[in-house]
Amino acid sequence: MPKRNRYQWIGVGLLSVLVGCGESTVQPQPVGTDVYNDALAKDSVETDSGAPDVGVTDTAQAVSDTGTDIIEDVVFADAPNPPTDVVEDVISTDTSTGTDASNSLGPFVYTSQCTLPEEPEGNGELKLVDAFPALAQDFNFPMGLVEPLDGSNRLFVYERFGTIKVLQNSPDATDVSIALSIGGKLYTGGEGGLLGMAIHPNFKENGYIYLNYTVQEQGQVYTIVSRFTGDSPQVDLIDPGSEVILLKIAQPYSNHNGGEVAFGHDGMLYVGMGDGGAGGDPLGHGQNLTTLHGAMLRIDVDNVSPGKNYMVPPDNPFAAGNGPEAPEIWAWGLRNPWRFSFDQLTGVLWAGDVGQKAWEEINIIEAGKNYGWNVMEGDVCYPPPNAQCDEAGLEPPIFR
Repeated sequence: MPKRNRYQWIGVGLLSVLVGCGESTVQPQPVGTDVYNDALAKDSVETDSGAPDVGVTDTAQAVSDTGTDIIEDVVFADAPNPPTDVVEDVISTDTSTGTDASNSLGPFVYTSQCTLPEEPEGNGELKLVDAFPALAQDFNFPMGLVEPLDGSNRLFVYERFGTIKVLQNSPDATDVSIALSIGGKLYTGGEGGLLGMAIHPNFKENGYIYLNYTVQEQGQVYTIVSRFTGDSPQVDLIDPGSEVILLKIAQPYSNHNGGEVAFGHDGMLYVGMGDGGAGGDPLGHGQNLTTLHGAMLRIDVDNVSPGKNYMVPPDNPFAAGNGPEAPEIWAWGLRNPWRFSFDQLTGVLWAGDVGQKAWEEINIIEAGKNYGWNVMEGDVCYPPPNAQCDEAGLEPPIFR
């Protein structure tokens, strides 16, 4: 792994202490670009903002949802360069090396030979620092930060109310420019807004970015996943007229929209979809394979099929189309996978799924697995405290 003069460790909530390792032919990219703020964390009453799904006739009542969505950024500035030591003969794909088995997890090991980064120095206390001191007042509701990895040393920050800003990835950065503003088309009620952004792995040549946002049309709220193209991959401007819509998904309520979009090591675009909202998944979306709600979706944006601006990858669990299941589904049984990311060495998909009342959870998302919601919350039958459930075929979280 190449040495760096300045190596920042950035984590998202509990994900900051979880480090995967293993063999990979993919070159690791610099850590320090996946900063996320849960700007929507709150304890409020959500109401139905649109028409229910087809076949549902009852109007939703106002539902109180707990403010358990808070995810904070953790930054270790000037941490040591990652070592090149190779750890030999570590076995078991489910081994935890944490010293406190009840509360923490050490690195998960996926092969018998892997490279582990050094632990940050210190006594375990976290120190928050300004990554860009001169730009502290330049952002409004930042939702995430992504890097094009095109050699330009740029960072793109997307904000809840529809603005995408560009800056140089340097603590000495003093200027921010606006690449795109789509605020005029957004629905920002409830947990809506511009919720996710991904940059195509081949951005240097095609200039493609992908957004996940919400709109409202005639009272109905929709999640939109679409592609925009830069005026040129080398400049900061994104053409607002270049939009190509990939997915348009009706939302029965104003919360639990998911929001993250990200490219896996396989080049596919992954989309995290919440259960559609209210509280307790009243429409049963988490266990319904005919809806795109409550699931991790996976699509191929480099190819198209008839009637779609994407193609369903042939190795998706339901790609064959032999039943009513939605072929875009990669995994299901999720409540609100607000943020997820891919291990840079292994490509393993780690997701944080927001809990209902009692448990937050972290999952390793794999093809064709059912993560239990709303039969279970975390690894506990739902609703607590006295619920009983059949846990057969349900994948428990690795941490709750």
